[in-house]
Amino acid sequence: MRICWPVAADTATELELAFTRVVRLGQEYAGVLDSPYRCLIAKAWVGGGAPVFAEELRVRRARVQAAFQEAAAQIAEQIHRQGGRRPAVPTFATPAAVVSPAPSGFAGMDIPAMQRLIAGLERAGQELRHAGARVGAELRASGLPATPGHQISGVGVWAQEQVPGLRRRLERIQRDCPGGLTTPVMTGFGLFGGYAPDRHGVGALLDAAATGDVVALQRLVELQRTGADRQLAARVNAWWQSLGAAERQRLLTGAPHLLGRLDGLPATVRDQANRAHLAQEKQAVTAELARLRQSAQAAEARVKELEGRLRQITAVERALALGGRDGRPPALLLLFDPSGPGKAAISFGDPDEATSIVVSVPGTGTTLEGFAGDAQRAVRIWDQASAVGGPNSTIASIAWLGYDAPQWGSILSSDRSPANLGAAEKGAPALASFTDGLRAAHLPTTDARLTVIGHSYGSTLTGAAARLRPHAFADQLIFLGSPGAGARHASELGVKSVWVGEAPDDPVADLGIYGADPSDAKFGGQNFYVQEASDFPYSLKAHSIYWERGSASLRNLGYLVTGQYAKLVPFPVPTPSPNPSPLPPGPAAQPSSSGIPAGALPSPQPFGG
Repeated sequence: MRICWPVAADTATELELAFTRVVRLGQEYAGVLDSPYRCLIAKAWVGGGAPVFAEELRVRRARVQAAFQEAAAQIAEQIHRQGGRRPAVPTFATPAAVVSPAPSGFAGMDIPAMQRLIAGLERAGQELRHAGARVGAELRASGLPATPGHQISGVGVWAQEQVPGLRRRLERIQRDCPGGLTTPVMTGFGLFGGYAPDRHGVGALLDAAATGDVVALQRLVELQRTGADRQLAARVNAWWQSLGAAERQRLLTGAPHLLGRLDGLPATVRDQANRAHLAQEKQAVTAELARLRQSAQAAEARVKELEGRLRQITAVERALALGGRDGRPPALLLLFDPSGPGKAAISFGDPDEATSIVVSVPGTGTTLEGFAGDAQRAVRIWDQASAVGGPNSTIASIAWLGYDAPQWGSILSSDRSPANLGAAEKGAPALASFTDGLRAAHLPTTDARLTVIGHSYGSTLTGAAARLRPHAFADQLIFLGSPGAGARHASELGVKSVWVGEAPDDPVADLGIYGADPSDAKFGGQNFYVQEASDFPYSLKAHSIYWERGSASLRNLGYLVTGQYAKLVPFPVPTPSPNPSPLPPGPAAQPSSSGIPAGALPSPQPFGG
């Protein structure tokens, strides 16, 4: 049933004047949200809550324009009902097209642009409330419902309500980013964090953790272990940046064993927390061992357990000692977890500032007690990449043992046997989360190429982790002595560049038990030259030849990590046989001078190719 409103205007002329005033209001204010909207969608590649906020702004911008349209149309219809000629209603929709920047994993957000967005919202809030009131008054005076005016004013109220929180967050970001740039993570979560989807309740956990709530920190670590929340590391980074000095220090002092395990924190913060935890653990183990050794009733099993724990701590200390000498930067302890078999990650070079980041994932038989050997391999990659990288290249080479590697003694075990994918499937979320954290914590002033190297069973784990983060895991993968990456083709890994190094006499690389053989041309990866071990055929020495100092394989790893594909050491030209075979040559592609088939050189984009 239509409600008949009393007509306040005496003549059609008065209605025509009201129509003219409403049209002018629409022409003046219907586009007031255009500037902040364009500012936001120009940065549409930013994640976190920015896309949701942009959609909220788009809906309200359209609502304002539709309300002006409806108000003018209602008055035009009223003129017609009063016997006048219905005037043409102009359209109030305005274009919002922008030229978006090319996506980049590290492109910094322009803080002045965000200041303009907030100022635009504040101005729009004031003007829309004023315009809505005037439109409502014109409609009521014309005997019409004032609903369009209320809708316009409502959007103005919404715009004003966003300003205090956005301004407060932006001021906090400016405090920590004096250079005028902030990461997409900080923009997406630090500025628009309230709009980010949060089905795992991360926001509430982070709020609790900021107060020193250890249970909340433990739940965050547990959620991280599942790899279910792809934005968790980004949220953690924005949360940490928002904390005050006193809150940060409380967490570093009260819960270093949990804080150091959170992916997304700055590398130097993780190092500080993990070194504190390492020192605490060493002190506790040493004290308990001393007490037990003085007791005649000491349990032998407990003593052996603690002695093993002490050997693990010593191995980590030996690995850390490789940094800060021979021209290398100090090592950063990015992970230390002595529980169970033990986990650790050490970086030679700061990954937050590096232009080339490489994560090395070891395979079967790796233990925390032997972690110094894995760190030595990472050191050799750092040395080689730094030597060939050039003056503008900075390297971060990370030895990562963040999973329970399978053990040869567990061949019959279902979860840690190298004969199945159990260890890879369990460890893949942790590796995916770790690379999420590298991306989240990287500073916006430099781009970086992220390479993940998987050796032996580590390549199987790397393949599983890559499939968890398609097109967002790494820029390139390198498989060394791989028994298979759990894929039939390189395209299944979601990474543009996949490289394969296989010593001719490596027995493990020929197993092919976890999917297709990555060195096979049909797999779709690019092979690079690795020398023979010059030992007995198919010896285990060949399985660890890849990091030998001065070797072609180590030189090639340095070139790959720094993106210098044209400099790769080529495959040797085969010596012609004195008795050539009468059979025609096979269809395999002929290598170029660099050993790579023509047209096969990749161009990985920073972080996420």
